[in-house]
Amino acid sequence: ITLVDSRRIWFKSRVGMDIQEIGREPGLCASAILSNGHYEIEDARMDAHTREHPLVTGDFGLRFYAAVPLTTIEGHNLGTLSVIDKKPRRLSEEEKEVLSDLADLVMDQMELQLQERTAINHHHKILNTTAHDLKNPVSIMPLLADLIMENKGNPAAIDDISKQIKQAGRRMALTINELLENAIEGAGNSHLRLEKIDLKAVSYTHLTLPTK
Repeated sequence: ITLVDSRRIWFKSRVGMDIQEIGREPGLCASAILSNGHYEIEDARMDAHTREHPLVTGDFGLRFYAAVPLTTIEGHNLGTLSVIDKKPRRLSEEEKEVLSDLADLVMDQMELQLQERTAINHHHKILNTTAHDLKNPVSIMPLLADLIMENKGNPAAIDDISKQIKQAGRRMALTINELLENAIEGAGNSHLRLEKIDLKAVSYTHLTLPTK
């Protein structure tokens, strides 16, 4: 699994190789990310776009390469899911479909992690805002209580202070209600991804009931 930026290609998950990153040389991942589907090089030594690639000319000796772009819901290609070998190969149509299915699974997991991080950041923002909004009225209430004790003989002053306490309480209640409403809305949200499926490809398990 690779992620491609403007200068480098990061191997975020790998099996059978120790390389963690390479430059964005054309021919392999840098070219596959620009494709709209399956990208395959049967023999990299014989292909004009890849025969000078470091993974081909170096000690690794790459010969076969196949990849599918990792595409977001918005249509942006972030990287690739690829398979490689040190000898020429050709994938069958079934193997190409498997590679595409695996790429979809990888992208689904990446999308879920992104949504989770976005949700966590959103909740932190709400909590920080709520804490700030509650801090002012909570901080002023002890001061208002002290003013009441100092003005026991001044009914007009006590009435004014009571109004301030009432206003602060209303602001606190409004802030807490908004927090609870956001929590309810967040818990009720669900996002469905609709996809066409081939019902003929769905297998059914038939159960045979035992007879006496």
